[in-house]
Amino acid sequence: MMSAARSLLVPLAACALLAACGPKVSVTPLNPSPRPFTPRNAMAVEIFTTGLPQRPYVEVAALAAKGGNAEEHVPAMREEAGKLGCDALVFTSMPRDATATGYNWKTGGVTSTSANSGSSATCVVWTGGGGGGPGPGY
Repeated sequence: MMSAARSLLVPLAACALLAACGPKVSVTPLNPSPRPFTPRNAMAVEIFTTGLPQRPYVEVAALAAKGGNAEEHVPAMREEAGKLGCDALVFTSMPRDATATGYNWKTGGVTSTSANSGSSATCVVWTGGGGGGPGPGY
């Protein structure tokens, strides 16, 4: 009986570890889209990090990423934005990895933990004629 429980526990633990590794992207709706959403290839989603787009747009959703490594956030958020049909992501907070070092009084040694600050971006949809550039077949 114990071996059956143990053999089930190992795959469940592995699944939990794998699921916790990458960033989790959450989506919060903001405003109605000016046109129907069309899912697109993630690479067709434009990225803005230092300024606002110069085209008219509507902010349709807020995206936030937590967990995983900082360098995984932009691709994960871009993938989610493509599934949603966003024309672009305007980043309001870029991810940074940070390491905290402290003294562990129980073991008498120095400990180090790594975490990232999370990321946030706004999904925008272009307003006006024609929509947003390359679509799903990009």
